This record gives sequence, C-alpha cells and structure tokens, in this order.
Amino acid sequence: MIVVCVVLGTVCAAVATWLFSWPEQQALAAQLGETVGNPSDPLIGLAWLCTGAVLAWLRPRNAVSWLLVGVGGLQLIQNALAAYGSMGLFATPDWPAAGWAMWLGTALWIPGFLPLANVLVALYPDGRLPSPRWRWPVWATLVGTAMLTVFGLLNEAIYQTTAVGKSPFAWDAPGWLATAFVAGALVLEVGGTLAVWVMSAVRLTRLGSPERQQLAWLLFVVVVMFVLTTVFTLPYWTMLVTTCLLPVAIAVGVFRYNLLGIEVVIRRGLVYGLLTAIVLAGYLLVAEAVGTSTRLGSLSAVATAAVIAVALAPLRERVQRGVDRLLYGERQDPVRAVSRVGRQLAGSDIRGLRRSVLASVAAAVRAPGAAVTDLDGAQIETIGAPALGPSLPLTLGARQLGALQVADRRPGERYTVADLRLLELLAPQLAVVVYALDLADALEAERDHVLEATQAERERLRCDLHDGLGPSLSGVRLGLVAAGDALAAHDTAATAKLLDRLRTELGAAVAEVRRIIDGLPPASLDFEGLVAALRRQLPAAGVPAQLVVTDLAPVTSEVEAAALRIAAEALTNVGKHAHASHVSVCLETSDSDLRLTVTDDGCGLESPVHILTDGRSERRPSAGTGGIGLASMQRRAEDVGGSFQISTTRHGTTVAACLPRGGAS
Repeated sequence: MIVVCVVLGTVCAAVATWLFSWPEQQALAAQLGETVGNPSDPLIGLAWLCTGAVLAWLRPRNAVSWLLVGVGGLQLIQNALAAYGSMGLFATPDWPAAGWAMWLGTALWIPGFLPLANVLVALYPDGRLPSPRWRWPVWATLVGTAMLTVFGLLNEAIYQTTAVGKSPFAWDAPGWLATAFVAGALVLEVGGTLAVWVMSAVRLTRLGSPERQQLAWLLFVVVVMFVLTTVFTLPYWTMLVTTCLLPVAIAVGVFRYNLLGIEVVIRRGLVYGLLTAIVLAGYLLVAEAVGTSTRLGSLSAVATAAVIAVALAPLRERVQRGVDRLLYGERQDPVRAVSRVGRQLAGSDIRGLRRSVLASVAAAVRAPGAAVTDLDGAQIETIGAPALGPSLPLTLGARQLGALQVADRRPGERYTVADLRLLELLAPQLAVVVYALDLADALEAERDHVLEATQAERERLRCDLHDGLGPSLSGVRLGLVAAGDALAAHDTAATAKLLDRLRTELGAAVAEVRRIIDGLPPASLDFEGLVAALRRQLPAAGVPAQLVVTDLAPVTSEVEAAALRIAAEALTNVGKHAHASHVSVCLETSDSDLRLTVTDDGCGLESPVHILTDGRSERRPSAGTGGIGLASMQRRAEDVGGSFQISTTRHGTTVAACLPRGGAS
C-alpha cells in the first residue's frame, strides 16, 4: 500500500511537472490573467507524501502517517489533474476528459491542504485525540473542509479562474445561499482551527519531555505556514519553502526527540529517499529549462531523466557512505575507525588515554555510552550513558584483562553483526591501552613501595648507628686512649683491665653490627618478591627441590625477610646434613598468618628432636642436634612474633614457621 501510494504520487508529480513546463502555459496564463501551476508545485505534495510514507512504513498503525500520505497524495493528484485539464482545454482539439479533470483539480487542493492546520495538530504525535472534547473542533474543521470543497466544485466563477471554457458540472445557486454556505464553512473551518491551536497551546503546558518539544515544533511550523500562506501574498519561492517546513518539523521530532519510538530510519530507505529527492529536484529544474525553450514533448522528459540519472550515478556511493556514517557510525569503514583510534593513541595525554580511546570506540558504532570493566566486573572507566548493552572480552595474548561494554543506541535496538565485528576489531587496541596503563599503575605503585621501604630502612640504619654502634665505638676509642695513658705510666694492671673491658666492648660492637646486618631485608626481595627469591634459593639444597605456593596474600617486608632467611637456612641444612633425595618448600597464607614448611626425606638429625616455640613446650637444640642453624631460625621467627617448630624422624625432617602477616606487634 505504501509503495503504491509513493509510486502513484511520483507519477503524478512527473506528469504535472512536465505539463506545467510547456511553453503554452505562458499563453494560457496570459489569457486567464494568472498561472494555473508551476513546475515546482509537486515538490510540496511529494514532501508531505514521502514524510507520511516513511512514518507509515515504520509505524503503520499511527494515524498521523496516513493523514500525511492522504494529504500529500491529494496535492499531487490535484497538480496532475490541473496540469492535464488546463493544457487539455487549451489545446485544439480538447484532450479526452480534460474538462472533468480540470473540474476536480479546482477544489481538490482544499482537502489536500487544510487538514494539516487542524487534524494533524490534534492527532500529533501518537495518532490519537488527547481527550473526547477534541472531537468537536476536529469534526467542525472536517465539515468545514468538506463544505468548502463542495463549493469549489460547484462554483462556476472558481472554475473560470483556472480553465478555458465552462465547467462540466456547476450549480447556479442564489447569491444569498452561496454567501451563507461559504460563511458557515469558514466559521466551522476557522473556528475549529483556532480552537485546536488554543487547546494545543494549553496542552503544551501540561506535556512532559519529549512530547512537549515535538508538539511545539509542529505547532509553530503549522501556525507560521498557514498565517503566511493565507493572510499574506508571498513570493513563490517563499511560499514553497514555507510549505516544505512541515517535514522539517517532523524530522526534528524523529531524530531529535525520538518521535513515535523511531530510533533510526532504515538506512536503505533514507538513502534512496535522499537520492529520489535529488533526482526529482534536478529533474524539475532541467525539465522546466528544457520545456520553456523547446517543444520536444515526451522526448524532452526522457532525455532529461537520462541525463540526470547518468550525472547522479557517481554520487550514490558517497551518499551511501555519508548516511551510513551519520546513522550507524563507521561499521562500513573499519579502516577509518582503526585510524581514528590510532590518532587518539598518538595525540592524547597519558592520563586521559584510556578515556579517549574508549570514546573513539563508542563513536565508531554511535554508542551513547561505554565502559571498561575489570575481571571482577567493576567499572574502571566510563563515558556517556550507562553501559547495559553487549559486552566483549578484552584479552592480550592469553591473558584476559577485563571487558568492553557498550550501551544500546536506543531501548530495544540491537547492534548488528557488522557493529559487533567492528567492536571486535577495536577491542584489542583498547586492551593494549588497558594493559599498558595497568602496568604503568603497577610500576608507579611498586616505585612508591620501594621508595617508602628504602626511606624506612635508611631511617632504621641511622637510628641503629646513632644510638647503638656509634656510642659503642666512641667508648672503645676512649678506652684505647686510657690504655695508652696507662702504658705510658707503666701501669700494667690498669692496662690489663682496660684491655679486658675493650674486648668486651668490641664484642658487643661486633654483635651490634651483625644485628644491623641481619635486620637488612635481602636485596632480592626488593626486586623479585618473596616467591621469586625463594625459587632462587632452591638450588642451595643440592637435591631436586619443589616450591608450592597456595593463596599467597600480601605480608610486611620484615615477615618476608624472616621467611626467606628461615627457608634459606633450612635448605642449607638439607644440603649439608640431610643426605636427602628430594625437598619440598610450601608457602601459604591464612587470614592472619604466613605459613612456611620445608620438608625433606633425608636421614634427619642425629637424635630425634621436637622443638616448639609456640608457648606450649620447648626443647632447645644442642650442639649435636643442629646447633646454631636451628637456633638462628628459631630466633628469626620469634623476632617477628611468630612460632617455629621442627620435627625429625629417621625418614626425614620438617621445618615449619608460622609468622604473623603484619609482623611483630
């Protein structure tokens, strides 16, 4: 039905334009005293018809669309009938049924124009009257339009202004009856129209967004159009532009305020509609120029159409790409989309790089919003509307970094396969940016951690040297001075006492130096972390060794150092004394503790021993059962507030340390 209406309307427009462009129209206008029509007249009806056809195609149950189709169709039929009738009656002999065509053409413009001022405004935008009281002014305008149409068909004087000869069907009514009939029709038409306008203005104050903006645009255009065309005498081009503003107002409602729930006009329909308008406009201009200069008849129309078709053929691809980019982004030109993202990577500030690239990805598919989420689903970067649409994983190599999520263009509108393919093409570039920025953030955090640890360690060393080792060495220096004085005085007894005292002080100084050195965290922890440092210590066992890490959580640097030294000492003992064939190192964390276990399958200690330092029982190792190494491990566990235990049998030894994750209190 819609296709039939558009085709018939286009045929009527072509016929009217062709006939109105004949040179005989000038002679006919001189005889009648005014022109019957202009070759550009069909543009008005065609604009209304195409607008209604698009709306009817997308929302066939809405009365607004069919009203526009009917009004535009009547305008085009009137143009074709008037053009045929005027030329048919002017020709010799008359063309068949030219008089009847002219008779219909004299009044058919009335129902093809007046309903736009009242019925359209009342039904806009949802195709229904707002309330039952709107029926009275609408019916009044419909009755007034019908009466004016009947009067135009039956009045001989109106027929004489547009045609040569007498009307084939006219009624010579008394003057008073004709005047009363027209006055009643005008009262109904004008009164009903004003009532609709006033009621629409009141309705504007009660409507919400976006219905208020939709109705405001249409009401403004309708009022301006009817006031200018009925009250003032305008130049032809001004009237043509004014009457074509109606499709503009409806287009604003469609694209700016989502009229009738229409999100996007179908791409092909819009492309061919645009091309049709270009072809028709060019056809009208060339046809008028050719028609006014020569009498080639139908040959001029064929030649004109052929010339325009050939000239506009190269434009189709450009128009197609432009409309695609306008409505759907760059899904038909992925190279352009990738280039845009590349330019964002090259020209954006490092701090806003992720946001800039995300904005480019969203713009490529015309998404109103987008977001980047991490592996837990938390959004780490968002732009625009909430992203509730499709989600694509962000992966780099075999590592998943998170997901890209875009918002739907409109509720219920899904992205096409081409859109999703473009997003899949752009997702790896976004993944590279996300990974690079994550690495930069991690590097920044690690740098801060190293600086803080270095500063803390320097402060500890300064305090230890100033408060411990410094005074001890100063005392040794003073003792040496006193011993020198005693030797000078040949006081051997005093010298011997001073030397004994100095020996004790130097021993304490050496112990302090060892304490300071033991307090330094291993350098490998600063660069590799606990797991890598433990893996580096495994060869010290001299046998195949395995490292098992389970649920490792962050711990303090002093706990890491204690765990590393305990494990290193245990592995060293395995290599020196255990004669084992395999050793296993296990590392795991609980809510509050770090647990380290070193197990070998060697011969064990010389005698079975069980050591506990958890407060329940304790058996200190003797020199024959491990000696200094076990005592060192035990002390390191105690220094950070942890517990140490070792158990040995003939089948192997297990060293276990439980260290608090926060270190000593």
